[in-house]
Amino acid sequence: MGSRHQLFVIARVFGGFRTLAAVHHQSLYSERALQRCLRVINVLQATSNRIPILEELRAARMKKGDFWATSREFQPFPFIATCLTVGCSFDPSEGYQDRVHPLVYNITLDRLDINDGITVIDITDPASPSYCFSFLPGGLRPLDARTYLWRYMRESHDAYVSAEDSDDTWIEQTAAVLHGEDEEVKRQAEKDRIASSERIHEQISQNPLVQGLQAYRLIDDPQMLRSWSQQLPADDPPQAENADGAKALSLRDQAMDQLISNMLKDPDYDPHAAAQAQHFSDFIPRYRSKLLSLAEKAELPQSPSLFSCIKLAFSGETVIDLGAFSDVPAAQLLSEADLDSILGSEPQLKTLYLMEMPQISVQYVARVWAQSGSGITDIYHTELLRRPFLMKSRYSDLMGTVKSPLLADRKNPIKYILWARVLVGEHYGHKIRKLDGVKVDWQRLKPATSVVDQEPTMRSAIYPVNDLLLTPTKLVSALVNYFTLVENDKRGYCTSGGLAATGFALAKSLAMASSHLPADATRIEPLPECMFKASSVSVKVCSLHWPLDFPQLKEGEGAVVIINEHDEIGRMENENQEKSRLAVVFPEPANGSGAYKVESMGSFLERTAATKSAWAETEEMAPLLEYWRQRTGFVESAGEEEVHELLAAMERTMKENRQNLSWPTIRRAWS
Repeated sequence: MGSRHQLFVIARVFGGFRTLAAVHHQSLYSERALQRCLRVINVLQATSNRIPILEELRAARMKKGDFWATSREFQPFPFIATCLTVGCSFDPSEGYQDRVHPLVYNITLDRLDINDGITVIDITDPASPSYCFSFLPGGLRPLDARTYLWRYMRESHDAYVSAEDSDDTWIEQTAAVLHGEDEEVKRQAEKDRIASSERIHEQISQNPLVQGLQAYRLIDDPQMLRSWSQQLPADDPPQAENADGAKALSLRDQAMDQLISNMLKDPDYDPHAAAQAQHFSDFIPRYRSKLLSLAEKAELPQSPSLFSCIKLAFSGETVIDLGAFSDVPAAQLLSEADLDSILGSEPQLKTLYLMEMPQISVQYVARVWAQSGSGITDIYHTELLRRPFLMKSRYSDLMGTVKSPLLADRKNPIKYILWARVLVGEHYGHKIRKLDGVKVDWQRLKPATSVVDQEPTMRSAIYPVNDLLLTPTKLVSALVNYFTLVENDKRGYCTSGGLAATGFALAKSLAMASSHLPADATRIEPLPECMFKASSVSVKVCSLHWPLDFPQLKEGEGAVVIINEHDEIGRMENENQEKSRLAVVFPEPANGSGAYKVESMGSFLERTAATKSAWAETEEMAPLLEYWRQRTGFVESAGEEEVHELLAAMERTMKENRQNLSWPTIRRAWS
């Protein structure tokens, strides 16, 4: 069912075009396909995503032929897969969040369920991506946005004309034939069709999505598409000639380059000259450029002290990318001790890229992150990016992963998002609540046990964020993404589409959260593993069951509570009638079991800044607080009494849900 569509990100590697990531979309066509394609291109082309994409392209070019022919369950290029998964299904400003299914990277077209075409995006040059659409079985003929959209508008036009030709029009034409005027009628009908077709072409030309995609190159070679789909070799592109020739170097630059070459061969070479050269502002950039160039050519000097060269090359930098040193001889591989030496001398470091470096463990990443005084806001590690896509075949194994995250951020005090949604207004004859501020009777509500509920129900879920390297700015940015989506979602699907829909929405909100203000709407980070996997499990039981238990928060561990009131009648009329409330809670064991300190997000941020929490020691909280208030003015603060009643009801309903939906049923659904 649905207008099934697949999207692919490809690149020229290993003598041909290969798929780096692919997803299945159950319903994507017409203008929506153009919108998603443009969004993915913007994400892949964003400068904030450039380094990890280039690192994965470099890794792809090093893979051999058997790698591309062998099926694997994991995503070998997880950052590109995350860009595609989030980019084609999530945009808070446009108010949509779609559920998509990541596919095995080397899947062939004959194994796909396609009935509404495919989208192909080529990122051989990430700074200048190209795209095309195509239909199957259409011989993989590449289509631009204008031609692709014409098919749907033409079909809609033809159906409209056929409907108009019935009834009164048919009677008039029959009368004209009887009076000998049929030829004139035919000529006029043809003129009308031509005029209508011209109007459609004009509408397509003025379509902002078509105009947006015109800024990008079209994959216009059918042979290239066929070679990609069959994994055949492709001709190498012509190499551009350098008409200007090599730039002549001054005697000073020649001397510096020679000194750098000698220093890279022998780190102890002429310490006095090296110390003097470092006073020049361009020495470190030139040294780093030369070192990276040697790494790219696999010509690094056979020195056991490579890390000392790296340490000098990146001294004083706020961004360190070590991916270029992932493919070196075993004796030269950077160890965690080497990294400690490098990072210990870089207090100004903000972003660290550890792509394709399996010798650096995730546990080490968590330790670096949790260190007091660390100003690092972002760490990109291939394993963290890949794990959300590793769906275990056995349900028990999957639950072990979901409940015991590999990465537990001790620095982040917010461990969960506790979410509840209730229908309001008149619902199957039950007056639950209208959007007038009247209190919800949470104790009266029961857990949902079917897709269509015949009585007042609540749906609730626990979304973990304790497996993320989460800063205050990222948390606020993610929540702003979520509430912006809720506000702009005219279908109300984000909250009414079940527990999985909200889980995916929150997971993608976190993956697209910004670590700095102003927020970047195209920046990608890892998907939260537990939340993403639990949402995938929930889909198997119609999003009615949530696989995680109600959490027992320890002292010092907090949660964000989100309440969404949804007007079902408003949704039926395509009007978003959504009311959102939020609170931050921390347990208070001294006041008894089930007692919580309840505060607003603004109060929580102010208290975090005042107490000089290690979580926020490098953050500027005043601008962050102002950003929160500006972007979420429509979100109310939940009261203390309501939050206590809600949390008690959530714990009760989740236990009842476990009884209503037996584990054998869930296991069968998963398998």
